[in-house]
Amino acid sequence: MKKIELPTYIVYILLLIFTIILPNTIFLNFKKSYSLIIKPLIWTGLFTISFIFNNRLLGIRKKDKTGIIKNVLIITLTYIIIYYSLGLIFGFLKTPYSHSVLAILENLFSIVYVIILQEYVRFFLTNKTKKNKLNFILITLTFVLINIDFSILVDNFKSLDLGFKYTCSTLLPLIVNNCLFTYFCTHSGFIPSTIYRTIIQLFFIVFPIVPDIDWFYQSILEIITAFITFFIVSYNVLDSNKVSKRTLKKQNPITVIPFVLVAILLICFVSGIFVVMPVAVMSNSMVPQFERGDIVIMSKLKNKDIDNLKVGDIILYKLNNQTIIHRIHSIVDSEKNIYITKGDNNEIVDPEQVNSNQIIGKVIFSIPKIGYPSVWFNMLLSN
Repeated sequence: MKKIELPTYIVYILLLIFTIILPNTIFLNFKKSYSLIIKPLIWTGLFTISFIFNNRLLGIRKKDKTGIIKNVLIITLTYIIIYYSLGLIFGFLKTPYSHSVLAILENLFSIVYVIILQEYVRFFLTNKTKKNKLNFILITLTFVLINIDFSILVDNFKSLDLGFKYTCSTLLPLIVNNCLFTYFCTHSGFIPSTIYRTIIQLFFIVFPIVPDIDWFYQSILEIITAFITFFIVSYNVLDSNKVSKRTLKKQNPITVIPFVLVAILLICFVSGIFVVMPVAVMSNSMVPQFERGDIVIMSKLKNKDIDNLKVGDIILYKLNNQTIIHRIHSIVDSEKNIYITKGDNNEIVDPEQVNSNQIIGKVIFSIPKIGYPSVWFNMLLSN
């Protein structure tokens, strides 16, 4: 059994003190100085200690390393291409980084340089501890905590909806990515994780624009990319360990591609990228047409489609930050597309008129009961 050596304990303690505790206490009010000067110096020290006590430089054979690095490079560049291509759909924003020569050099030093040092220290910890689930979790959790900004953590959990958004947009991708990076360092050295992280960061630092993508889509893209990368690299690792052809066939990443594509299509459908999208019914105002907990399939409407709406159509529209699904009861102004709506189960018409700017789509059909998870989750957020 592989015992944890004294240098490993030292690195863990230093990580705890200098990268988790001190940045969120003493250096909290000196963020710029910490990021630009203190943080790189701390990681330089941790790297030096790790390098001195590490007796393995890369951890894998050159042939195996080349194949894994090539695959990681291809996946990372593919991610960048897909990510920036989404900007053609959603538009672009300016990056938060300055793009003067001095600012780029500062960011390269404070971000990219630190990433390289971090991944080597991670590799040192995986190399000096037994390869089991407990150590894998401990190392991953350590680097998750290192990369959490605790100064904004509390603010993001002041309400349940903010906490949910922060968890899905920041914490989940952070956990999934760090699981991947720890797996890299455990089985294929620190270079693949370094390449994965640095290339993505370089594009953010150098490019003046980034896609204006909703946090939900960006989170899904990060998580799916991480899983695909894991399947491909794990196959490379098995191949390098010369396992049986039968095992390799079972673990072939090609076999998971159909499931990944189905998952992507399902996520795109649910999130509303397509012309049609599902919406959960939150009330019984449209009984007996459909009731709370049902799912309605809605067709998105453009301006020319709204012109063709008629009495009796069931529409989905926004009113005071609420989504309402009611039937058109009458048309007030056919030229300006102003309508009066009413729920089938309500005795009177809705008090406020609906105009074309509020209308999102038209209901095509409904599916009973399968929307209850959304109803329960909405109730949880509203409490």
